[in-house]
Amino acid sequence: MALHFEDANYERLHQILYSVIPPEKWEYLTLELDRTQHRTMSDTYYGRLISRDTGELTHIIIKIVPAYSIISDIEQLYKNEICFYNRIFPALNKFQRSKGIKNVFYNIPNYLGGHSLAEKEFIIIENIVAAGYEMLDRNIKLIKSIHLKSIFKVYARMHALSFVYKHEHPEEFKTLTDELVDSLKVFNTQGLDKPMESSYLAAIDAFNPEFEADIIKKLNRIKNVRDILGNARDEGDYKCLTHGNCLIRNMLFKSSNDEGEELQVKLIDFHLVYVSTPVHDLSYFFYSGASKKDMEKIDQYLELYYDTFSSFVKELGADPQEIYPYRALKEDWKRYSLLGIFMGITASAGFLMKTSDLNEMFENSHLPKESRKEMWSQKWMEIYKENAFKERARDICLHAINYGIL
Repeated sequence: MALHFEDANYERLHQILYSVIPPEKWEYLTLELDRTQHRTMSDTYYGRLISRDTGELTHIIIKIVPAYSIISDIEQLYKNEICFYNRIFPALNKFQRSKGIKNVFYNIPNYLGGHSLAEKEFIIIENIVAAGYEMLDRNIKLIKSIHLKSIFKVYARMHALSFVYKHEHPEEFKTLTDELVDSLKVFNTQGLDKPMESSYLAAIDAFNPEFEADIIKKLNRIKNVRDILGNARDEGDYKCLTHGNCLIRNMLFKSSNDEGEELQVKLIDFHLVYVSTPVHDLSYFFYSGASKKDMEKIDQYLELYYDTFSSFVKELGADPQEIYPYRALKEDWKRYSLLGIFMGITASAGFLMKTSDLNEMFENSHLPKESRKEMWSQKWMEIYKENAFKERARDICLHAINYGIL
């Protein structure tokens, strides 16, 4: 059967497939663009392949740079993800298996190949949706407790594996991670962190200056959001490999039992992977989706994280108190989760972006990059006026003040 596909990228996608998956061994069945999600760093194509030898059906995803992307030097971010899949995770996986771990950390899709050369970037991974994993509906603005618990636990295991490997093989860890690029600095130099700065300023505007002057005064202690973002990953005494791109859309879930009480989680999109405090991962996803009620339970979630972290560290043959004491986690949350606060407020605005607005950005990919940046900024300014944004931004800011982050 011939490949059924109609798209301007037809030839390029064929070349990509040929370079990674030999046509003499695999027959290409279908390849289709996912038009439901327009992302700034990748267009996603779903494909089906069948082995000519065994008849085995394989589902894949090809990610390429979208024409409407407003990010320059995006090959650096593709290089990050390829480095993670090609070098870093294989080393971590070999390490954990050498310890005789039965329930290893493998909460990522299988990697098939990729390239980070400018204007030829691509990544091919397993399509885990075919294995029963599901992404939460884009219209869901807040994350249920069962999802929050599952994410805290999977990050605990990822961080634990990284910490122990770094502890036992510090030079190898440094060599593996040295080529990673700090995406926040990339965004900072290109002005792509402006939505985070404008979102925070809009959050302050959600408070009444007549009746909430004290709150506004505390929020205004933050003088330069962009400087904080640009230097965030340089902070902290306890650092490990972090996912970096912790929006809920970069996590897929699958029920472990018929009652749906346990969830398996797979992490995707490692463009922003970097060595940093684990609090950046945790606070990013938490403040991007936790309800006001769940934010009040932050200590319970940190206890769950640390219990899971400690258990896996011990399985790996190390002492959790030496690797990353619970006291340090609690202190780090108050010191370094400001990044998560900014991300959470910005994500709250992003979740309110209409699909029609995203489609408009896609349709105007022919316009100059600066024109598209301006269009994007106008969309954000419209969202800041919505009551849904103001309410959510207030909840995050008040929690940050009450918990001692601000």
